[in-house]
Amino acid sequence: MSANSNGSAHEAAAEPRFMPELINAKEFAKILSVSERTLYRLKSTGELPEAIVLGGNVRWRLAEVREWIARGCPSQLLRK
Repeated sequence: MSANSNGSAHEAAAEPRFMPELINAKEFAKILSVSERTLYRLKSTGELPEAIVLGGNVRWRLAEVREWIARGCPSQLLRK
């Protein structure tokens, strides 16, 4: 095992793992235990939290997804 820049290999092993801020459709569908097709259907009807499109790639903020689930997955149409 090699040491990190501070000289301690133990500290490197104890560092927290990276947790993504954004998730893709496959990851979101897995969280909801639905297919990607169903996820996109829910997105098209306004049932999901607002997505972010980056260069044609659709992503959701993980924190918003968790909050939405904690609130019981309410329709996003109601907040407009």
